Amino acid sequence: MPPVEGGIEVPCGRLPAFSLFVKRRACDAPLPSPPRQDRTATALQVPARVRRRMLAVTGPLFFNGTCYTTYQYEVNPSVTTNVHMIGAWPENDKNAKILDWLSTEMDDRGAVTCKWHVSYLYATAELLRLFARLEIPSARELARRAALCLLDSQHSDGGWGERCNTYDDPVFKGQGPSTASQTAWAVMGLCAFDDPHRPSLVRGIEYLIRTQNEDGSWTEHETTGTGFPKVFYLKYDMYRNAWPLLALATHRNVLQQAVTKARGRVAHGAPVELVDEDVLVRR
Repeated sequence: MPPVEGGIEVPCGRLPAFSLFVKRRACDAPLPSPPRQDRTATALQVPARVRRRMLAVTGPLFFNGTCYTTYQYEVNPSVTTNVHMIGAWPENDKNAKILDWLSTEMDDRGAVTCKWHVSYLYATAELLRLFARLEIPSARELARRAALCLLDSQHSDGGWGERCNTYDDPVFKGQGPSTASQTAWAVMGLCAFDDPHRPSLVRGIEYLIRTQNEDGSWTEHETTGTGFPKVFYLKYDMYRNAWPLLALATHRNVLQQAVTKARGRVAHGAPVELVDEDVLVRR
């Protein structure tokens, strides 16, 4: 599958579940199962030609007046759902309200908590990845704070990781053995700055390469998926392989884009500026 600017090309025809959803929703036929706004928004970041039409159809079903819910009647809205919605629909007239809500969800360290992946690393990294280039000042400020949080929580081995007890007490944020999947989330977030030689990013890539097994897989004993916080957690076995591979591919694309820029071609808008990493105190 050939690389393209900004990511790996994924033909829409190879996403059968999403294609079925598009076809059925476009003709208002009954859906085989209820749609989820987070999955819809994430999928629509790939086939941009249908993005506006689909979000215009599904968006009103899930907006509660302040932010989007992942599914109808959700009590506690998901940060990642709303991050993905803004990333997929940056021109949405509801984004100002959503950004106001997200600012209240972000703590003093710049972390936001995820309902679906163990605590803050995934949501914080996704916010950075998707907001770093948005031409919305408040979104870019959230991205800057998220980046500082990720830099400050990188472990001495170059990776990132935390355990499920983060949900019980925020004092445990960023504490726990580094894992392949959580490191991959942070790496993809930091790739948003288009600097493949950023020290923290290089250390994260080195961690993934160093911990890869001879057969190409990664070993991960920690649980990094969440069913319901403080209730039960999920261990998705493919997390340990799929996320690191995606992170390495994302970094490769950043390297390719750096070459393109060096030749005088700018691939896309510049990301937000970030403070020099040397001034940050890390664990």
